[in-house]
Amino acid sequence: MSAPGGAVCLLKLQIDMRSLGVVHLDKGESIDMALDSERDDRSYLYGRLLAVADCMEFRTFDSGDPRETNAKRYMTEFSHHPFRTWRIIEERARIYLRKLNIPERIQYEKLLQEICAKFKAGEFEKNTPLDGLYLLGYNHQMYEFYNRKKTEKEKETDNE
Repeated sequence: MSAPGGAVCLLKLQIDMRSLGVVHLDKGESIDMALDSERDDRSYLYGRLLAVADCMEFRTFDSGDPRETNAKRYMTEFSHHPFRTWRIIEERARIYLRKLNIPERIQYEKLLQEICAKFKAGEFEKNTPLDGLYLLGYNHQMYEFYNRKKTEKEKETDNE
């Protein structure tokens, strides 16, 4: 798995195709490839926060808009200095949050609060680099957003 700019993640992940959707880490630990909303690993949680900021901003773009979100633009810096960079990303994402309809805005704000509440005491404000699990958290959260949209569209189609 590669990070932006072609940098290789510090954590080597290997997909075990026999177990469908399970990743085995170098340490012998297994991770299910679905969003783990109970996981409280600092890197994983910061990755989830980044995905929420990315999605919030992207939702305000016009269809076909080629711009890159602030979350993606700051991704490399974020992985090295998450606490300092998160402040910048969140402040910029809040501008876009105001452009969303109220129910959607509340949904994103609630999700941000839920994720922040999962950080262990003293972990959020550490500014030490994240490990490769932040990419896993980011991708799990993005996949959850994608699946939720897909499910909502399927329900709309069934109701017609």
